[in-house]
Amino acid sequence: MYILNDCFAQTVQVEKYADPAYFGISYGSSSRAETPPINSRTGCIANGCVGECLNASDIAAPLDVQDGTGYFIKEFIPASSSDILKLSELQFPSLAVITERIVHDEKLELITEVGDMGTLEEFIKSFGCPVEDAITYLSQIGEAVLFLHNRRFIHRNLRAASIFIDSNGNTKLACLGRVRKVKPNPDDLFSTMPIKLSMSDDSLRWSSPEVITDGMFSKASDVWAFAVLIWEIFTLIDKDLDESDEEISHLPYHQLTSKDLIFPYLNNGQRLGKPKNCPDALYEMMLQCWEFCAEDRLRCQDVVQRIEEQVCLNVYS
Repeated sequence: MYILNDCFAQTVQVEKYADPAYFGISYGSSSRAETPPINSRTGCIANGCVGECLNASDIAAPLDVQDGTGYFIKEFIPASSSDILKLSELQFPSLAVITERIVHDEKLELITEVGDMGTLEEFIKSFGCPVEDAITYLSQIGEAVLFLHNRRFIHRNLRAASIFIDSNGNTKLACLGRVRKVKPNPDDLFSTMPIKLSMSDDSLRWSSPEVITDGMFSKASDVWAFAVLIWEIFTLIDKDLDESDEEISHLPYHQLTSKDLIFPYLNNGQRLGKPKNCPDALYEMMLQCWEFCAEDRLRCQDVVQRIEEQVCLNVYS
């Protein structure tokens, strides 16, 4: 039993909701494609593969597939997810475009166009990434998250594998199947209410304490996950630049092999360490995003401002 302080005592938005994680994510080009690809890791047909055919790493890191007109990812989510219908009406330069919504019985097939260079995670693994470019990418991602937050959407799946990049160096925030819209706080017009939903096991290492213990998702839990995403990016850069034989893992809390160890680790005040090539100012910001209590964390607009300051330093240095 964990003893928590009272920072979780707050009014929340509670809904009965089947989390998209239980439906899984399948990959493929648009339904117009004639030949569905095969997922090499699962051996399943990618176009229409649901649930038990997918493991956690598949859900965390969808693959991009080309159908001759573009690169897409496909997700199956509950057809009752009206938030996705609202989200599909929005457009922003660094937010992936939802191109099709197709209802299959009780499931909604969501097709999203993404960058042609794959995920940012795979891009850095394959081609490397100068620190200056990484900060620019993070600025683009932060702007997309802020765009969602300003419209009362939370992403709930921020990680390096949810970011795609195109050949022009533009990032796209994708993997939108878990996006939810939160309600305004009646006691504070400038804030929103957390929403109580089940946490998918595959998102544990990116989750804030209140998500792990109570499934309490909010803008603040997105901010926590965004800081973990930043840690991932700079750890991948460390791996690319490291010339020693030392193995560097970009899996958050890789030394904690049991999921039951992660919450006690965080509850004891421990956090992910500073990647070697991460600027000091950015790491200090990340620590502020990892405050135990959601109310004590930086807001997304503060995070974006801090990253923009780093961009300016790179431009004028």
